[in-house]
Amino acid sequence: MAGFDVVVAGGRVVDPETGLDQVGDVGIRGGSIAAVSAAPLAGQVRLDAAGLVVAPGFVDLHCHAQTVPSMRMQALDGVTTALELEAGGYPVAAAYQASASEGRPINYGFAASWIGTRMAVLDRAPLDGSFAALTVMPGRPLRGHGR
Repeated sequence: MAGFDVVVAGGRVVDPETGLDQVGDVGIRGGSIAAVSAAPLAGQVRLDAAGLVVAPGFVDLHCHAQTVPSMRMQALDGVTTALELEAGGYPVAAAYQASASEGRPINYGFAASWIGTRMAVLDRAPLDGSFAALTVMPGRPLRGHGR
């Protein structure tokens, strides 16, 4: 079939979801994978992947690289999604808004910041994501509770 825009040819195609691990071609049409085949595929552009691994993007579940330049480096390693699941975002909506405005080159995500939430509950720190919120009233006991 000559209907592919791009064919990634002759690479070791690995798909963890299906367990596929074979040398073959990947046909791309309209920016999406349209076919994976052990038989040669035809397309407008043919990229030689012989001796290389062809795989879906990798998800980094524990990413400390939360800047545009560091995410560009991750993309070079095949990472397509970087998740901040340790410290999380504080507050999450603000973390997403700030990330979207940066124009990050890969997908991103955040868990809710347990430490920010804990500080808001126990120390009455504001949930505005500011540095001041992280430094206001640290360790101050709640009214009526000694430490």
